[in-house]
Amino acid sequence: ESLQTFKKRVIFIHHFKGNTLKGEKAITPQLTITYNTNGGVISAGGNYYADKNGQIFSGESKAVYEQQCYMGISHPDGLMKAAAFKLERKGYQFVGWSVKPQGATLWFENQAFLPEQLCENLASGNQSLTLYAIWKDLRSELPFYDVWTDHWYYEGVKYTNQKGWMNGTSSIEFAPESPTTRAMLVTVLHRIEGSPAPKKKGGFSDVASGQWYAQAVAWAAENNIVNGMGDGTFAPDDKITREQLTTVLFRYAQFKQKNEQPDPSPTVFADQEKVSEWAKEGMQWAVSKGLINGINAENKLYLQPQGSATRAQIATVLMRYSQEILK
Repeated sequence: ESLQTFKKRVIFIHHFKGNTLKGEKAITPQLTITYNTNGGVISAGGNYYADKNGQIFSGESKAVYEQQCYMGISHPDGLMKAAAFKLERKGYQFVGWSVKPQGATLWFENQAFLPEQLCENLASGNQSLTLYAIWKDLRSELPFYDVWTDHWYYEGVKYTNQKGWMNGTSSIEFAPESPTTRAMLVTVLHRIEGSPAPKKKGGFSDVASGQWYAQAVAWAAENNIVNGMGDGTFAPDDKITREQLTTVLFRYAQFKQKNEQPDPSPTVFADQEKVSEWAKEGMQWAVSKGLINGINAENKLYLQPQGSATRAQIATVLMRYSQEILK
């Protein structure tokens, strides 16, 4: 039977040692965990034991579990008794559990072990938790658990990743819904251009020469692709807005001598008057080239010019940019 969720009452035992608490203190908070199969089919049954490393076995060996905690019921021999369960989903491989439905940051990768951070949360008195099954799309050509072939941004992520323009935030996670910073965007354009060495420093007071994005910012500044914030800073860690994104891409197209000009009759958007004066030309150009399609809400299209651009949106825009403008 396919179950969306099931719950299990468990007991966690945590031993604290060290300077924080004098001596040793055992805490046994009870917690109800809801396991969301996230589209999978689950079967449960059988009892196993887990040692302090999360290794599941059925033998009689004893385990020391100082500063560790386990899913299951306290066992007198120092082991944790845990229910074994199996998850399946056609076309996907189960890889672990996460506190986020589309997360790839796994909290534990088998049925018994829980990380130290979660133990500390339990000791603080939390009473409930939902964990989501994380699946690897077996059809995907990417290593990321959070990018599936049926996601609207799959092709954009694949395109930019395979060209070496955008990397994952880890070996298994792309974080498509995370915002993109100004430094990240400029670094991607620098990579597209072949990572040329700048002729001089960027001159921004908040970009130190040793930073990973320093050369990219300096290159973009000397080619008038970016101008900074107007006060001598670049704000590399600020989330890049949609109007900043289109302006930077417009300037990059001019740098590439593409002689790009905006369509004089762009699509009408409900919030187009909110576009900053300095960003209007770049936004009109991006819309006329199909780089920005707008966001549909209540049967109206919105530009959301001051809204931040996610990594998925950046990847998709860059794919369109490369295929339509840089071709």
